[in-house]
Amino acid sequence: MWCETATERSLVEYGRDLSLVKAIKDGDLDFIKRYYEEHPNSISAMFFTCFGRGTALHQATITNNLEIAKELVAKMSEEDVLICNDAGHTALDIAAITGGIEKIKIAECMIRKSKKLLTTESKGKLIPLANACGAGRKDMIYYLYSQTPRDFLLSEIGTSQSSLAIQYCIGNKMFGLEVKIPSNSSSTSDDVRISACDQYHQNEMNNTVAREKASFRRMWSSNLLKLFGIKQVYDLKLTHCYAHKFLCLMSKTIATLDVTKLSRGGSVAQALSIAASHGITEFIVEIISGNPDFLGPSQIFCTAVERRQEKVFSLIYGLGTMKDVVACLNYNGNNLLHVAAQLAPQRVLDGIPGPALQMQRELQWFQEVERIVPHSFRQHPNNLHKTPYEIFDESHKVLVQQGEKWMKDIAQSSMVVGTLIITIMFIALYTVPGGNNQETGFPLFLQNKVFNLFIISNATSFFASSTSVLMFLGILSSRYAPKDFLKSLPTKLIIALSSLFISIATMMVAFCSTVIIMLKGELSFIIPIVLLASIPVSLFVWLQFPLLVTVAHSTYGPGIFDRKTKKWL
Repeated sequence: MWCETATERSLVEYGRDLSLVKAIKDGDLDFIKRYYEEHPNSISAMFFTCFGRGTALHQATITNNLEIAKELVAKMSEEDVLICNDAGHTALDIAAITGGIEKIKIAECMIRKSKKLLTTESKGKLIPLANACGAGRKDMIYYLYSQTPRDFLLSEIGTSQSSLAIQYCIGNKMFGLEVKIPSNSSSTSDDVRISACDQYHQNEMNNTVAREKASFRRMWSSNLLKLFGIKQVYDLKLTHCYAHKFLCLMSKTIATLDVTKLSRGGSVAQALSIAASHGITEFIVEIISGNPDFLGPSQIFCTAVERRQEKVFSLIYGLGTMKDVVACLNYNGNNLLHVAAQLAPQRVLDGIPGPALQMQRELQWFQEVERIVPHSFRQHPNNLHKTPYEIFDESHKVLVQQGEKWMKDIAQSSMVVGTLIITIMFIALYTVPGGNNQETGFPLFLQNKVFNLFIISNATSFFASSTSVLMFLGILSSRYAPKDFLKSLPTKLIIALSSLFISIATMMVAFCSTVIIMLKGELSFIIPIVLLASIPVSLFVWLQFPLLVTVAHSTYGPGIFDRKTKKWL
């Protein structure tokens, strides 16, 4: 009988819980008042809410019921509002994470009941302010920051929470918010400082800033953007300004740190390495300019070469005489040329169209690093007794094979097109529009200007297509040594594709000229035919011209490295 009674009682309580949850969800304030008049001692009871076990206040906060939340808070003691749900969150944590105007009002009534809520850590060791920063709730951040005691934020525990809040704001690109974290420094009027009291969280902030590549891009004038109403881009520009300001202030703090006391710069060096791997030159310049001692431990140029970040590597030209020192550094038994000899990450290679151009880019990197390192380093073996050249050949063997197949496939398919054009243009030259004079053998339309255009375009197409076929044949019969991908093979491909494009374009001109001659001013027929004739040229431009431009720019462009980088250290 006891078990049955307990079961019945459990069912009654479960049904009552469901009724309470439903009443809070529906905003039935009268039911809530009656319920707690009948059960005054259950105001702090835990039951199953929409998101696990919690109090009625948790449920009211989740469902955004301000009036019910006020009624519950009025009936609760200061200790009751501090109760956490089974996830380890107070009701204020729930409000901070979910955010919104109504949630701020709910937070206000809870804070009036107990100020301890502002400094109570959740299961994740976060106070409500840090939770709001993590969730990116701007309005809630402003409110909670204004309410959280300044003395707490300056305490040892509070400094850790402040650091976390800054870190989360940076991760959410809310640089305009994190600059309000207070400083315990009375020597400055600036309200922005990184606290050095909690080294772990400072390291995390460094790493977070180092990852935010988009936050350091330069953009157009803010006033111009506002004038044209491009709000989204203007907000992004504003974020960048805050990011740069924060970076400068962080650099001032890091400049005072002792590298030897930080495990030879371990934490800051890690952040610099992350920045180098993401190509964030501004972060690197700002931090190292403040404290050049981090240049050696950070190994930023090794990371830049390994991850193929040309903008970061170009900073080496701005080091002056220190460039030679950096070029001689040892990286776990490898010199800088050994690192350049290794195959680039697949993520980097995927951004380059075609294995041949990927191989070309790898050669460009290897030769650029080769220019930097001393001559004695070029044949220097590493710990595995391999020279940089041996490593390069081994690691790029497959890419060379893929590049050869890629270029031969293009050459074979394009040769078919070029050969057809040669045949067509050769025949068309001997079967001119209107035929020939039977007595003189000259074309009947010889004095016609459009006919002259036909002859010129026909001959140009013939010679251009012949050139393209010969160049594609040269590609098929070329040797495919690694160094051939740097200039020789790309040059042949440029000439072949350019000639093929010219031959197709002039072939269409010759065709249109024939139509104009034959139809003698019938524009209703001529115009549609000419428009249709432009389709093949447009398709070639769409499909092949981008590749031609890419190959030409990669081979004969200004290059990916900036050797004219201004001295910055």
